[in-house]
Amino acid sequence: MDIDLYVLGYKKFATTTEKCIRSLISQAQQLEASVYVLDNGSPDNSPELQKKFCEAFPQIHDLYSEKNLGYAGGMNFLASQGTGEWFILVGSDTVFYPDSLVRFKEVLKKVPANVGIVGPVTNSAGTAQCIESLGTTHQEVLDRAEQYFSQSTNLLLPLYRADFFCVAIRRTLWDQLGGLDLIYGLGYYEDFDFSMRAKQLGYSCLMVEDVFVFHQGSASFKGSLEQSLLLKRNKNIFKNKFPRAQMRHVRLDVYQTIQWILDLQLETCDQLHVDAISNHLQLRIESLAQNIPKGWIKKMIWKYRVQSLYKKYHDWQRQN
Repeated sequence: MDIDLYVLGYKKFATTTEKCIRSLISQAQQLEASVYVLDNGSPDNSPELQKKFCEAFPQIHDLYSEKNLGYAGGMNFLASQGTGEWFILVGSDTVFYPDSLVRFKEVLKKVPANVGIVGPVTNSAGTAQCIESLGTTHQEVLDRAEQYFSQSTNLLLPLYRADFFCVAIRRTLWDQLGGLDLIYGLGYYEDFDFSMRAKQLGYSCLMVEDVFVFHQGSASFKGSLEQSLLLKRNKNIFKNKFPRAQMRHVRLDVYQTIQWILDLQLETCDQLHVDAISNHLQLRIESLAQNIPKGWIKKMIWKYRVQSLYKKYHDWQRQN
């Protein structure tokens, strides 16, 4: 199975795109995957740095845009370059955990034909893919991830929608939908939009519990007024297009995923997989305990729900 990787970079090459490429290039070589890197109209010296860096890796397709095409426009351009049956959209503010691409590809070989979107887990996302309790700094997250991702859970979990910080997409689905909707401009909500349109065509979305990718999060304009305005504008556009879409908070998304895992029948799992699942469950419940809502009534309700999960988790451990 052929697979392409599309890395979209914008500014801060040395602290984002370069780290991302270094983390995935040896894995991509091992899989004989094609890698395409696009500088999306950076106003700093990132284009020059990218060109110099990529000269050492002839297998990388080194691409440039004179203007910022936005996330959707940049990824649409990248997707037009390759031919792989599956491809992975990669934000430049990501770092791939060792063997994550190998695990990713093995999963993509096996998923049913109706699965069109597959996402990894991470430390920062707006969906159930997020495991916040891994830590705050890059090194802290990667060090703790090593404790949890060395053993396999073999879990493929349903996702209501995928966060496109890093996502694998079936090319036939991409072509059917015509890529990402350009209406969202520089970025935000185009991933939610794509996930909803995929569902309308009957495709499902999954999360691979064994594939971890570090996500710095909004490295281009984090915390800026531009970010705030984009989020507000694009949220309104999305809600007008999909008025019935569930706008779930990430804590509820994670909560439902934990419930789903606890309800699984694990008779066919060996003990190593059960132990790995148990560790992931504990980590995810820790994340929920940290993600406290505002308001004392909501806090009390949430505390009770988390305590109930812990009880159900301990019961699950005794049964398995």
